[in-house]
Amino acid sequence: MQVPKSVTLFWTDDNWQNIRRLTVGDDKKRSGGAGIYYHFDYVGDSRSFKWQDTIQLQKNYDQMKLAKDRNTDCIWIVNVGDIKPADMSISHWFDVAYDIDAYDDTSISQWII
Repeated sequence: MQVPKSVTLFWTDDNWQNIRRLTVGDDKKRSGGAGIYYHFDYVGDSRSFKWQDTIQLQKNYDQMKLAKDRNTDCIWIVNVGDIKPADMSISHWFDVAYDIDAYDDTSISQWII
């Protein structure tokens, strides 16, 4: 399948906060770029984390930093499900997405209440 270069490619996580694939090789040169579709709300076979926040902020930062470093940062989308249980994770996500270079792997304590 030949996808036009102007189309943005999206890579997703595996519902356990691990991005399955990142941009490699010639994909880094695409005019449409690449992005991430990430899940905070896991509803799947045998377990559901619908109403509890199970997001590890450190891992979230690490995965998004990998995405940024591999030019997979054209668009980042996060599926949060219910907003209230994940308010801390959502705040972290938007802050990191807005300016990931302002944070590092020691700045997680800023979001923990």
